[in-house]
Amino acid sequence: MNKKGAELGLNTIIVAALGLVVLVVLIGFFSGFFGDFTGKIRSLFEQTTPEEIAKTCSYQGGTCVAQGQCSGKILSTPQGGWNNKCEICCVENS
Repeated sequence: MNKKGAELGLNTIIVAALGLVVLVVLIGFFSGFFGDFTGKIRSLFEQTTPEEIAKTCSYQGGTCVAQGQCSGKILSTPQGGWNNKCEICCVENS
């Protein structure tokens, strides 16, 4: 019995399926379908400097809140904004 014809067909189907999976992943990656997944992966490989840490609201003892939601002291925004995309950094009165 000659199986060469069946093997060629099966190999072609497997390669085509793998190619389709890779294509779908690439389209999702470049279209932003995966959301902030790429940003999270990128952040795993970035080094955080002390200056960047100091620009986080929580490091300054505050909490990120929306505009008008702070009943305490509003910390001044550092040049370039807060690292965590915070609108307002609020330190509640104790």
